[in-house]
Amino acid sequence: MDMMDRRVRLNGALYSMDYDDMQLGVTRSFGEFNSSFGITNAGNAEVNGLELELEFMPLADLYISLTGSYIDADYEEFIDEFTNDQGETELVDGGATLDSYTLWNARLAFQSHQLEGLEVALYANNFTDEFFYGTGNLNAGLVGAASVVAGKSRTYGVEFYYNW
Repeated sequence: MDMMDRRVRLNGALYSMDYDDMQLGVTRSFGEFNSSFGITNAGNAEVNGLELELEFMPLADLYISLTGSYIDADYEEFIDEFTNDQGETELVDGGATLDSYTLWNARLAFQSHQLEGLEVALYANNFTDEFFYGTGNLNAGLVGAASVVAGKSRTYGVEFYYNW
């Protein structure tokens, strides 16, 4: 939606996806130094989300853009079938899950009309320094083990771009 002589723009999307027999790529560990990657029929999943974008030009040389998104994804059922080291088929039902988390990122960029093609930006990712696990691995073989990898903590910096 464009408003105020096209100086304000609002875009949005609301979505819901319901998966039956969802397929995922998985990495399986077979022993200490042996692993493989494959596709599994993960079961049922539901993904709901919202995305909003607001762009406006309060002054002729000032452009501001704000974006945000929310995603809520859940496995309603996750049954992973695999063959263990003795050749038997086993099922893993809900053996590995990660808690939900919220991340806030920000970026402020400046483009000069005098130095065309130059952009300078300040950014902060995960600026609330939320601790979260970004990924994990489940080894449901003989010993049974699970591991998780922590997500990135707060990062910030300055970016310089020049387009020619």
